Amino acid sequence: QIMRALGENWQNNHPSLRLAKNILGELSKNCLNGLINNLIISFGLLGKGRRREFAEKEGFMPPSFLLISPTMKCNLNCLGCSTREYDSKNDLPAKTIDRIFIEAKEMGIHFVVTLGGETFIRKDIFDIFERHNDMYFLVYTNGTLVDEKMAKKLAKIGNVAPAFSLEGFEKETDHRRGKGVFKKVLKAMEFCRKEGIFFGFSITATKQNSELVSSDKFIDFLLEQGCYFGWYFQYIPIGKNPDVNLMPTPEQRVYLFNRVKKARNTKPIFIGD
Repeated sequence: QIMRALGENWQNNHPSLRLAKNILGELSKNCLNGLINNLIISFGLLGKGRRREFAEKEGFMPPSFLLISPTMKCNLNCLGCSTREYDSKNDLPAKTIDRIFIEAKEMGIHFVVTLGGETFIRKDIFDIFERHNDMYFLVYTNGTLVDEKMAKKLAKIGNVAPAFSLEGFEKETDHRRGKGVFKKVLKAMEFCRKEGIFFGFSITATKQNSELVSSDKFIDFLLEQGCYFGWYFQYIPIGKNPDVNLMPTPEQRVYLFNRVKKARNTKPIFIGD
């Protein structure tokens, strides 16, 4: 079935083939090795077998990936963000994170998503990434801390894929995240592109931006910045004082679904939602 699908994609010049060519031709050696060895082989192939072995022994199937918040600290104060409701005084101890990752790998889990707070605000985070160089990390980040020096670190270790958060173009992003954030994110993307890092975008679809962030104009703009993947999340009012005013309407949710589906079949980019 996989070979048949690949054959059909090849004949139809599906954009996924262009994405694969871009990845193979543009990523740095370390980032390409990390993507293939840690994400495709360890997570996608070997990990699946280990998870099945674990299930036969323990009686339940472990998850395929892990979500963790190494810190709840953040250097921004975005409108509608629920993380401000949580305690940000103490980070999760590095020893605890190491133990969790070791146990995860024993279950066959090699893919980790970091949430926040802002992951890159933690000074020892690169030491943690390097200690677990047989895992792959998707890091949701506001992008404001990713400078040229950090991009070189990411390119060196090769097992981290930043997903930069945006709300739309400059007007929409700066309105929710603070003045100047949009330009800082574009600069961070530029640094990552130059270093051959596998990176993408993260979008929270709200009542205010659903049509814009799913438009051809916006997706094409992100492709021009060098994004290889993107994730769409619908705004969910959570926390102690949830704000329902940012929730997308049912009609906007259907529109977003159809737009993402279209983009998957027409744009050389992986999109999840």
